[in-house]
Amino acid sequence: MRTLMRLQGILLSAIIMLYIASCTNKYDSQLEDEQKRIDDYLKHVDLPYEVKDSGIIYIKVNEGDSLKVKKGDFIRISINGCILGENLIEENKDTNLYLIVGDRLLIPGVEYGLTLMHRNETARFIVPFRMAFYNIEDKNKNYNTYLFEIKVVEVIEDTLTWEFNRIKKYIADKKFNIEPDSMGFCYIPIKTGTGSAIQEGDYVYIEYIASTLDSVIFSYALQANQLSIRYKYTKIFAGLEKALSMMKVGDEALIIIPSSMAYGRNYAFSAVDNKTVIIPAYSTLLYHVYIYNKLP
Repeated sequence: MRTLMRLQGILLSAIIMLYIASCTNKYDSQLEDEQKRIDDYLKHVDLPYEVKDSGIIYIKVNEGDSLKVKKGDFIRISINGCILGENLIEENKDTNLYLIVGDRLLIPGVEYGLTLMHRNETARFIVPFRMAFYNIEDKNKNYNTYLFEIKVVEVIEDTLTWEFNRIKKYIADKKFNIEPDSMGFCYIPIKTGTGSAIQEGDYVYIEYIASTLDSVIFSYALQANQLSIRYKYTKIFAGLEKALSMMKVGDEALIIIPSSMAYGRNYAFSAVDNKTVIIPAYSTLLYHVYIYNKLP
Protein backbone atom coordinates (compact mmCIF):
# COMPACT_ATOMS: atom_id res chain seq x y z
CA MET A 1 0.00 0.00 0.00
CA ARG A 2 2.79 2.42 0.93
CA THR A 3 4.58 1.62 -2.33
CA LEU A 4 1.39 2.36 -4.29
CA MET A 5 0.88 5.66 -2.47
CA ARG A 6 4.51 6.61 -3.12
CA LEU A 7 4.09 5.86 -6.83
CA GLN A 8 0.88 7.92 -6.95
CA GLY A 9 2.70 10.82 -5.31
CA ILE A 10 5.55 10.62 -7.81
CA LEU A 11 3.07 10.47 -10.70
CA LEU A 12 1.13 13.49 -9.41
CA SER A 13 4.35 15.49 -8.99
CA ALA A 14 5.37 14.61 -12.54
CA ILE A 15 1.99 15.76 -13.92
CA ILE A 16 2.26 19.07 -12.04
CA MET A 17 5.80 19.65 -13.32
CA LEU A 18 4.71 18.94 -16.89
CA TYR A 19 1.80 21.37 -16.55
CA ILE A 20 4.07 24.11 -15.17
CA ALA A 21 6.56 23.50 -17.98
CA SER A 22 3.83 23.72 -20.63
CA CYS A 23 2.55 27.02 -19.15
CA THR A 24 6.09 28.41 -19.04
CA ASN A 25 6.70 27.40 -22.64
CA LYS A 26 3.44 29.05 -23.72
CA TYR A 27 4.33 32.25 -21.85
CA ASP A 28 7.84 32.33 -23.34
CA SER A 29 6.40 31.74 -26.79
CA GLN A 30 3.95 34.62 -26.33
CA LEU A 31 6.80 36.89 -25.23
CA GLU A 32 8.77 36.03 -28.36
CA ASP A 33 5.78 36.64 -30.63
CA GLU A 34 5.07 39.93 -28.91
CA GLN A 35 8.64 41.13 -29.29
CA LYS A 36 8.46 40.42 -33.02
CA ARG A 37 5.29 42.52 -33.29
CA ILE A 38 6.91 45.37 -31.37
CA ASP A 39 10.12 45.26 -33.41
CA ASP A 40 8.13 45.31 -36.62
CA TYR A 41 6.16 48.36 -35.47
CA LEU A 42 9.27 50.25 -34.35
CA LYS A 43 10.88 49.80 -37.77
CA HIS A 44 8.39 52.35 -39.08
CA VAL A 45 8.63 54.83 -36.19
CA ASP A 46 10.64 57.97 -36.96
CA LEU A 47 10.09 59.56 -33.53
CA PRO A 48 12.37 59.28 -30.48
CA TYR A 49 11.42 56.46 -28.13
CA GLU A 50 12.57 54.83 -24.91
CA VAL A 51 12.20 51.23 -23.78
CA LYS A 52 11.44 51.28 -20.05
CA ASP A 53 12.37 48.55 -17.56
CA SER A 54 8.67 47.74 -17.21
CA GLY A 55 8.54 46.85 -20.90
CA ILE A 56 6.58 49.99 -21.80
CA ILE A 57 7.82 51.75 -24.92
CA TYR A 58 7.48 55.52 -24.63
CA ILE A 59 7.28 57.36 -27.96
CA LYS A 60 7.28 61.14 -27.64
CA VAL A 61 5.15 62.82 -30.31
CA ASN A 62 5.63 66.38 -29.08
CA GLU A 63 7.12 68.14 -26.07
CA GLY A 64 5.04 69.48 -23.21
CA ASP A 65 5.85 72.23 -20.75
CA SER A 66 7.81 72.03 -17.49
CA LEU A 67 5.00 70.63 -15.29
CA LYS A 68 5.51 66.87 -14.94
CA VAL A 69 2.61 64.57 -14.17
CA LYS A 70 2.91 62.62 -10.92
CA LYS A 71 0.90 60.05 -9.03
CA GLY A 72 -2.09 61.65 -7.29
CA ASP A 73 -2.50 64.45 -9.85
CA PHE A 74 -5.99 65.20 -11.12
CA ILE A 75 -5.68 65.54 -14.88
CA ARG A 76 -7.65 65.74 -18.10
CA ILE A 77 -6.38 63.73 -21.01
CA SER A 78 -7.22 62.90 -24.59
CA ILE A 79 -6.72 59.18 -25.18
CA ASN A 80 -7.03 56.76 -28.06
CA GLY A 81 -6.01 53.13 -28.21
CA CYS A 82 -5.97 49.97 -30.28
CA ILE A 83 -4.31 46.59 -30.53
CA LEU A 84 -0.77 47.00 -31.87
CA GLY A 85 -0.86 46.46 -35.63
CA GLU A 86 -4.32 47.96 -36.04
CA ASN A 87 -5.06 51.61 -36.80
CA LEU A 88 -6.01 54.25 -34.26
CA ILE A 89 -9.55 55.32 -35.15
CA GLU A 90 -10.35 58.98 -34.55
CA GLU A 91 -13.97 58.19 -33.63
CA ASN A 92 -12.76 56.06 -30.71
CA LYS A 93 -10.83 58.92 -29.12
CA ASP A 94 -11.97 60.18 -25.71
CA THR A 95 -10.99 63.84 -25.70
CA ASN A 96 -12.30 64.69 -22.25
CA LEU A 97 -11.27 62.02 -19.74
CA TYR A 98 -10.69 63.19 -16.17
CA LEU A 99 -8.84 60.97 -13.72
CA ILE A 100 -6.56 60.88 -10.71
CA VAL A 101 -3.24 59.34 -11.70
CA GLY A 102 -2.69 56.10 -9.81
CA ASP A 103 -6.35 55.44 -9.00
CA ARG A 104 -6.33 52.41 -11.33
CA LEU A 105 -9.04 53.72 -13.62
CA LEU A 106 -6.87 52.74 -16.60
CA ILE A 107 -4.69 49.69 -17.23
CA PRO A 108 -1.36 49.65 -15.35
CA GLY A 109 0.74 50.30 -18.44
CA VAL A 110 -1.13 53.52 -19.19
CA GLU A 111 -1.13 54.62 -15.54
CA TYR A 112 2.65 54.20 -15.50
CA GLY A 113 3.01 55.96 -18.85
CA LEU A 114 1.17 59.03 -17.57
CA THR A 115 3.83 59.55 -14.89
CA LEU A 116 6.43 59.91 -17.66
CA MET A 117 4.59 62.79 -19.30
CA HIS A 118 4.37 66.57 -18.96
CA ARG A 119 1.41 68.89 -19.34
CA ASN A 120 0.52 69.59 -23.01
CA GLU A 121 2.67 66.68 -24.14
CA THR A 122 1.47 64.07 -26.62
CA ALA A 123 2.99 60.60 -26.52
CA ARG A 124 2.38 57.08 -27.72
CA PHE A 125 2.85 54.02 -25.55
CA ILE A 126 3.29 50.43 -26.57
CA VAL A 127 1.92 48.40 -23.67
CA PRO A 128 2.95 44.72 -23.52
CA PHE A 129 0.34 42.22 -22.40
CA ARG A 130 1.98 41.75 -19.00
CA MET A 131 1.32 45.47 -18.28
CA ALA A 132 -2.31 45.34 -19.40
CA PHE A 133 -3.68 43.67 -16.25
CA TYR A 134 -3.36 44.37 -12.54
CA ASN A 135 -3.67 40.65 -11.84
CA ILE A 136 -1.17 38.83 -14.04
CA GLU A 137 -2.89 35.55 -13.09
CA ASP A 138 -6.22 36.76 -14.49
CA LYS A 139 -7.58 33.78 -16.42
CA ASN A 140 -9.54 36.09 -18.72
CA LYS A 141 -6.45 37.94 -19.90
CA ASN A 142 -5.34 37.77 -23.50
CA TYR A 143 -1.89 38.23 -24.97
CA ASN A 144 -2.62 41.38 -26.95
CA THR A 145 -0.09 44.19 -27.17
CA TYR A 146 -1.68 47.63 -27.07
CA LEU A 147 -0.90 51.02 -28.58
CA PHE A 148 -2.16 54.22 -26.93
CA GLU A 149 -1.85 57.84 -27.98
CA ILE A 150 -2.32 60.26 -25.09
CA LYS A 151 -2.25 64.02 -24.66
CA VAL A 152 -2.14 65.58 -21.19
CA VAL A 153 -4.53 68.46 -21.77
CA GLU A 154 -4.75 69.81 -18.25
CA VAL A 155 -3.25 69.29 -14.79
CA ILE A 156 -5.74 70.63 -12.25
CA GLU A 157 -3.96 71.77 -9.11
CA ASP A 158 -6.83 73.60 -7.34
CA THR A 159 -9.84 71.34 -7.75
CA LEU A 160 -12.22 73.52 -5.70
CA THR A 161 -11.64 76.64 -7.79
CA TRP A 162 -11.65 74.62 -11.01
CA GLU A 163 -15.00 73.01 -10.22
CA PHE A 164 -16.60 76.24 -8.97
CA ASN A 165 -15.59 78.02 -12.19
CA ARG A 166 -17.05 75.18 -14.27
CA ILE A 167 -20.35 75.48 -12.41
CA LYS A 168 -20.47 79.25 -12.93
CA LYS A 169 -19.71 78.81 -16.63
CA TYR A 170 -22.48 76.21 -16.96
CA ILE A 171 -24.98 78.58 -15.32
CA ALA A 172 -23.87 81.46 -17.56
CA ASP A 173 -24.02 79.34 -20.72
CA LYS A 174 -27.56 78.21 -19.83
CA LYS A 175 -28.51 81.83 -18.98
CA PHE A 176 -29.90 80.89 -15.57
CA ASN A 177 -30.51 83.99 -13.48
CA ILE A 178 -29.15 82.50 -10.26
CA GLU A 179 -25.88 82.16 -8.33
CA PRO A 180 -24.45 79.01 -6.72
CA ASP A 181 -23.73 79.03 -3.00
CA SER A 182 -20.16 79.07 -1.70
CA MET A 183 -19.82 75.29 -2.22
CA GLY A 184 -21.21 75.37 -5.75
CA PHE A 185 -24.66 73.98 -4.88
CA CYS A 186 -27.47 75.49 -6.89
CA TYR A 187 -31.24 74.96 -6.84
CA ILE A 188 -32.97 76.09 -10.04
CA PRO A 189 -36.78 75.88 -9.87
CA ILE A 190 -38.59 74.82 -13.03
CA LYS A 191 -42.15 74.27 -11.82
CA THR A 192 -43.80 75.11 -8.49
CA GLY A 193 -46.10 72.48 -7.04
CA THR A 194 -49.12 72.87 -4.78
CA GLY A 195 -48.50 69.97 -2.41
CA SER A 196 -47.08 69.94 1.10
CA ALA A 197 -43.42 70.24 2.03
CA ILE A 198 -41.28 67.16 2.64
CA GLN A 199 -40.79 66.23 6.29
CA GLU A 200 -38.36 63.90 8.01
CA GLY A 201 -39.56 60.30 7.73
CA ASP A 202 -41.76 60.94 4.67
CA TYR A 203 -41.66 58.39 1.87
CA VAL A 204 -40.96 60.56 -1.16
CA TYR A 205 -41.62 59.38 -4.72
CA ILE A 206 -39.51 61.16 -7.30
CA GLU A 207 -38.82 61.09 -10.99
CA TYR A 208 -35.35 62.19 -11.99
CA ILE A 209 -32.62 62.22 -14.61
CA ALA A 210 -29.05 62.39 -13.30
CA SER A 211 -26.06 63.39 -15.39
CA THR A 212 -22.61 64.88 -15.11
CA LEU A 213 -21.98 68.51 -15.97
CA ASP A 214 -20.81 67.24 -19.38
CA SER A 215 -24.35 65.86 -20.01
CA VAL A 216 -23.44 62.19 -19.57
CA ILE A 217 -26.54 60.50 -18.12
CA PHE A 218 -25.68 57.93 -15.45
CA SER A 219 -29.05 57.25 -13.81
CA TYR A 220 -32.76 57.93 -14.17
CA ALA A 221 -36.14 56.93 -12.78
CA LEU A 222 -39.23 57.96 -14.71
CA GLN A 223 -42.99 57.40 -14.41
CA ALA A 224 -43.65 53.76 -13.46
CA ASN A 225 -40.04 53.38 -12.33
CA GLN A 226 -40.11 56.16 -9.74
CA LEU A 227 -37.54 56.24 -6.98
CA SER A 228 -38.82 55.90 -3.42
CA ILE A 229 -36.81 57.65 -0.71
CA ARG A 230 -37.51 57.85 2.99
CA TYR A 231 -36.36 61.38 3.67
CA LYS A 232 -33.51 61.62 6.22
CA TYR A 233 -33.39 57.81 6.48
CA THR A 234 -32.43 56.65 2.98
CA LYS A 235 -28.75 57.27 2.30
CA ILE A 236 -28.47 59.72 -0.61
CA PHE A 237 -26.04 62.43 -1.71
CA ALA A 238 -25.84 65.38 0.68
CA GLY A 239 -26.63 67.65 -2.26
CA LEU A 240 -29.80 65.77 -3.16
CA GLU A 241 -30.92 65.68 0.47
CA LYS A 242 -30.44 69.44 0.71
CA ALA A 243 -32.52 69.94 -2.44
CA LEU A 244 -35.37 67.78 -1.11
CA SER A 245 -35.50 69.95 2.02
CA MET A 246 -36.39 72.86 -0.28
CA MET A 247 -39.11 71.03 -2.23
CA LYS A 248 -42.75 70.06 -1.92
CA VAL A 249 -45.03 67.72 -3.84
CA GLY A 250 -45.41 68.86 -7.44
CA ASP A 251 -42.14 70.79 -7.51
CA GLU A 252 -39.76 70.31 -10.41
CA ALA A 253 -36.20 71.61 -10.31
CA LEU A 254 -32.71 71.33 -11.72
CA ILE A 255 -30.15 70.78 -9.00
CA ILE A 256 -26.43 71.36 -9.43
CA ILE A 257 -24.56 69.22 -6.92
CA PRO A 258 -20.83 69.88 -6.43
CA SER A 259 -18.55 66.88 -6.00
CA SER A 260 -18.05 67.71 -2.31
CA MET A 261 -21.76 66.89 -1.84
CA ALA A 262 -21.65 63.79 -4.07
CA TYR A 263 -18.80 61.36 -4.92
CA GLY A 264 -15.95 63.72 -4.00
CA ARG A 265 -12.53 62.63 -5.25
CA ASN A 266 -13.81 59.11 -5.95
CA TYR A 267 -14.88 57.86 -9.33
CA ALA A 268 -17.89 55.60 -9.74
CA PHE A 269 -19.48 53.25 -12.24
CA SER A 270 -23.12 53.13 -13.20
CA ALA A 271 -25.15 51.01 -15.62
CA VAL A 272 -27.58 52.82 -17.93
CA ASP A 273 -29.50 50.96 -20.63
CA ASN A 274 -27.05 48.04 -20.43
CA LYS A 275 -24.05 50.35 -20.86
CA THR A 276 -21.41 51.10 -18.24
CA VAL A 277 -20.90 54.79 -17.50
CA ILE A 278 -17.85 56.13 -15.67
CA ILE A 279 -18.41 59.06 -13.32
CA PRO A 280 -14.97 60.67 -12.94
CA ALA A 281 -13.44 62.03 -9.75
CA TYR A 282 -14.55 65.54 -8.76
CA SER A 283 -17.67 65.28 -10.92
CA THR A 284 -20.34 67.94 -10.58
CA LEU A 285 -23.74 66.28 -10.91
CA LEU A 286 -26.98 67.55 -12.42
CA TYR A 287 -30.27 66.21 -11.08
CA HIS A 288 -33.51 67.08 -12.87
CA VAL A 289 -36.04 66.16 -10.17
CA TYR A 290 -39.83 66.06 -10.01
CA ILE A 291 -41.58 65.31 -6.70
CA TYR A 292 -44.45 63.06 -7.70
CA ASN A 293 -45.89 62.23 -4.29
CA LYS A 294 -45.11 61.61 -0.65
CA LEU A 295 -46.56 59.52 2.14
CA PRO A 296 -46.01 60.00 5.87
